[in-house]
Amino acid sequence: MRFLFSAGAAIVLAVSAGVWFERDPDTSAGPVVKLMDKTGHGSGVHIGDGYVLTAAHVTAGKETMAYLRDDGLKGSATVLWENKARDISLVRIDTDSGISAANLECREPDPGETVLLKGNPLNLEHITTYGRVAGSAVPIAHWESVVPVDASIAGGMSGGGMFDTDGDLIGINVGMALQPLGMAATAVGLSLIVPGSAICGLLAR
Repeated sequence: MRFLFSAGAAIVLAVSAGVWFERDPDTSAGPVVKLMDKTGHGSGVHIGDGYVLTAAHVTAGKETMAYLRDDGLKGSATVLWENKARDISLVRIDTDSGISAANLECREPDPGETVLLKGNPLNLEHITTYGRVAGSAVPIAHWESVVPVDASIAGGMSGGGMFDTDGDLIGINVGMALQPLGMAATAVGLSLIVPGSAICGLLAR
């Protein structure tokens, strides 16, 4: 099995609509942002004080990126650090005024738990997909620890968030599973998520 984790891959995504968290009435934007540069885009999740979690392959050695909130506000984000083994980066946006902060839970999601994945796939923005945690966190390919989930993601959702049904952030989207078929490959409906327990370990350092 091969794994695709490009933030710009062109793959068709089926989407579902619905309310996935309760927004703070004092803010105009949700916590998930679109991160962009000249080569492509990914997603990120604001966790407070301007700090945004994303995937390391989204920032990929960059010093700055642009961001777009779901209320249309744009700005600049500075990359603070990357951890390639975990595929997690931390960036800081130039203002946290009016943007919600996701509550990061330092836990591994439970197998069978209902989850919601949020991000900006392809040329779509602020999309939510739904599914269940398919198993426990395991090392796969170059990732030290990822959770398999049967909700869909596509290129551009990398760095977006996995949320539980209470609206708490419990993981960051980093990849999807592909089944080789001769010279080609096809998605098999499993997404790969870095769990909150691993992310909190990085933040604690």
